[in-house]
Amino acid sequence: MEESDRRRLVENMVALENDLDVPALYGHLIQGDVLSHDDVELIDAQMTRRDKAMKFLGILPTKGPRAFAVFVGALKKSQFHLHELLAQGAGSTCPASDAVFLDVRDQMKRYYASCLKDTYTAPWLQELPLDLNEIYVSLKLLSADRLQNKVKEVTQDQIFVSRQQQTSTRILIEGDPGIGKSTLCQKLAFAWSTDSCEEHCCSECIHSFSLVIYLSATDYRGYTDITSLIHNHLLPRDTRISVDSLSRALGDRSVLFIVDGYDEASTNNPLLDDLIQRKLAGQSTVLLTSRPNYARDMLKCFDVKLFINGFDTRQRLEYVQRFAQSVKRPLSDFPQFLFEENDSTELCSAPLNLAIVCLMSTVENVLFRTRTELYKSVHEFILCKASHRLQLSRDAIENTIVGPLCKLSFTAYTEGRAVLMEGDLKRFHSNLEPFCQSGYLIKKLRISRLRPESRFSFSHRTFQEFLSALYLQQIPEAERLEWLNSREDLKQDESVISFLFGFLEDDEEALLCLTSKVMEQTLFSLVIPFDVEEFHFSSNCPHSHLIFRFLCELKSLPPAIEAVITRNCAPEIGIHSKCSFHCLSGITSIFSISDLPPDSLSLIIGCLSRIELTDVISMLRVIAKSKSIGRVTLYHPNADRLNIFLNAMRVGQSDSSVQRIKIDYPDVASFDGTMSIGEHTRAMELCYNRDVNLSLAFLRSAQNKRLASFEMIDSELNLECVGLLSAILNQSRLINLSLDVLGVAQFIPSSTDLKQLRSFNINVSGITKECWPNFNRLLHNQSLQKLTIKFCDFSKKYCDDLRQNFQNMPSLNNVYFKGGWINDSRGFGRVLSSVRNLQILSIDNIDFKLEDVEVICKVFPKLTKLKALKLSVCLEMCSSDLYSDSEASNFNCFLLFRKPQTKQTKRTRPHGQREPENSQFTGFQRIIRAISKCELLEFLSLGNYNRMPIGDDAIEDVCSAVTSLKRLKYLHMPKNQLTGIGKKQIYDCLNLSPWQRTIFEFKKIIYIN
Repeated sequence: MEESDRRRLVENMVALENDLDVPALYGHLIQGDVLSHDDVELIDAQMTRRDKAMKFLGILPTKGPRAFAVFVGALKKSQFHLHELLAQGAGSTCPASDAVFLDVRDQMKRYYASCLKDTYTAPWLQELPLDLNEIYVSLKLLSADRLQNKVKEVTQDQIFVSRQQQTSTRILIEGDPGIGKSTLCQKLAFAWSTDSCEEHCCSECIHSFSLVIYLSATDYRGYTDITSLIHNHLLPRDTRISVDSLSRALGDRSVLFIVDGYDEASTNNPLLDDLIQRKLAGQSTVLLTSRPNYARDMLKCFDVKLFINGFDTRQRLEYVQRFAQSVKRPLSDFPQFLFEENDSTELCSAPLNLAIVCLMSTVENVLFRTRTELYKSVHEFILCKASHRLQLSRDAIENTIVGPLCKLSFTAYTEGRAVLMEGDLKRFHSNLEPFCQSGYLIKKLRISRLRPESRFSFSHRTFQEFLSALYLQQIPEAERLEWLNSREDLKQDESVISFLFGFLEDDEEALLCLTSKVMEQTLFSLVIPFDVEEFHFSSNCPHSHLIFRFLCELKSLPPAIEAVITRNCAPEIGIHSKCSFHCLSGITSIFSISDLPPDSLSLIIGCLSRIELTDVISMLRVIAKSKSIGRVTLYHPNADRLNIFLNAMRVGQSDSSVQRIKIDYPDVASFDGTMSIGEHTRAMELCYNRDVNLSLAFLRSAQNKRLASFEMIDSELNLECVGLLSAILNQSRLINLSLDVLGVAQFIPSSTDLKQLRSFNINVSGITKECWPNFNRLLHNQSLQKLTIKFCDFSKKYCDDLRQNFQNMPSLNNVYFKGGWINDSRGFGRVLSSVRNLQILSIDNIDFKLEDVEVICKVFPKLTKLKALKLSVCLEMCSSDLYSDSEASNFNCFLLFRKPQTKQTKRTRPHGQREPENSQFTGFQRIIRAISKCELLEFLSLGNYNRMPIGDDAIEDVCSAVTSLKRLKYLHMPKNQLTGIGKKQIYDCLNLSPWQRTIFEFKKIIYIN
């Protein structure tokens, strides 16, 4: 090895000993003939990472002149900071830009090490700083695989592992208030400044970065370039490093940007937006933290999306032990409830709440059941401390300090500011010291050095939200409701409104008014007039669940609140994979209301990635005793959870109210065992099951039961299953029947005697001509109210038979056509017209030709009783009247509610044929105008996922239609492709207030009146 290379190794020996991870380089070094397999065995024989590094550094100089270059090249991908050190040399041989960079890095490391070593959870106890290293407990994060519908746990040390596949990564970490996002950022920056790689570090960790830029999202506002931002916020005022030299020094270094608190500065922040979108610093890594829902419009920019789920039992106990050691207090000094599973357990899973409880425990006893109670205790403590410190009475403190501070907090909150400026406070006091000594404000920002004006921040945004809610409690009710009306998305105001519910608990009239308003703004009472299958069960926690979480701030439900819930609760409640424990707790309290009508609430239980299994089981046991429970749907359960949930609910047992069960999309590969379903079960449904053993267990458990409802959709069957299914269908008691399985035709004869049938769902694609007479007899049922027909070709024979049957079915009012195509346009029109009392119509995934459009446009105005319409069709580009079948088949099928995005090549037509006039656009106009004549329409759904996305070109016609439909309440546009301009057209046309403009469930539903 060259002497200069040896010298570089010696000059950087400390960094190499501390950080070098030799096993991560084995592939490169063996391929480059630097290491042999014998060398690898010698290195691996060492016990620690440091010893492995030292052994390797002893071997390397013996490997020839090329060894150093191969080694430096191997470092470039996984240990870039070491690559830079060795590639650029050291001391006076460094280029000027390298010297500047090393200076900047050293300054930042010293700065972070000094200002981030302590954490101040409580501004009222500034005399009690907590050492970050001593107190910190590593967080666990969740990463969702949307394609596999799975959730995996990610440790804090694995956050940057994705950089092994790509050098540039955008990482989003979301979490609820007080869950530890800011402390995680502080810990990462502090670890980079003080630590070196340890044995637990992954190959890609915080130490892999040459530079870490740690700032809050608010700090990015007002800047147009990254270099000026860093220069002003993180370098000393008297630095001799210019912005230009800093820019040159950064170059293409491996830089990590830690951006904390995106929710506090998500708007009017173009520099940060550009950084997230890779419009600048494209080769760098960005880690951004935010409360949920604020980064929705930027989600596609992030390669990694993680969620902090709070402390589990082990982490909670570890934190209490660390805290006790840090403050040198015995564990016996802390409340017993911190060491037990009880009502306070979930509240203390938030690190901020747990820290407050521990801090409060050092000065007084703490008793609380809700978050509001906990912060009220803190508030009372602050008032007492401030009164003693300032030698003022409690009333004087409240009037001269807390009152103005509440108003200032609220004003800053509504303006999206997390800090108060010196000028804000001077409007109330020329002397700022009382505000600083109040216990709520701190006169420094944690990271930035820049203070052109004195700025005052809360130690945590939750304290600002507490004071804002306190202000809202004190103002007149009319002003409070006016503020709620002005809010566009209540999910972003959840923390404030949650505190407000707790404050108003003793004012039943005000609480009732607030509850009703939140219900109205979150579509709490929304009843979608179509099956859940029609409206895909989302993984996202819906806005309507805000009420459930707000109820957790009440010690008990007042009678007036129980009454308004009973009147307004939608008949179906879903627990989604992104729901929290508080959703679960609120839903449990709903099912405990004694005045709810029997069998009035159905429950859908999703994957529940954020909720402990024991908590779900506890809820199910409560629900099993509720007379209001209707159908329970288990969505995507695995085999273990399926049996656990069935046993917890005691489905069909004499002591359980759960008598209707649905299993939807089970995640079961090979079911082994039987289903524990009791003889009192009245409804059983199995949908989209690929395991024949599960189908067999399900059908066996359904035998000899007095079932009123039975459903078998797209599930695997064997010969034994066929026999069991036939036996079930021979029962004459069935009221609701759904059949969509292979060989469905053989089950039709068994179903013809179901005289009480009210709902029937069938896939007719497998029904042969020989079975059609039996199918006609089944349809000729005076009691049938709801009919779903799937994959029908609507030939003349089908249409004639359906029309004749429908004319003799006076009770039929719900018709669903799903999948298929239309062979007889006029016949299809006659089918629709023959349903005399049609109120709900769904035409979903049906292929339309232009002549079909003409027919349906004549039919819609005649449906005088229609209240709900879902239309999702695919319109052929050309009419069959204009082209031959062979020509027409060559045309792509364009989306009805969207013009073609690309120009079509002009085709030559036979002499005498006319050019169709904008067929898609004209077809859309005609259909939407026909819909506008359905005067009783209340619910309109246009489009279904990728079949019919609505773009801006359709908005004018949609606006015209919905304004003419005077009774329309909800407009549903799934996965629309509207731009901001298109949305504004809808809002302006309908004169919607801000909260009415919320498009719920990722822009699916718009509330109209």
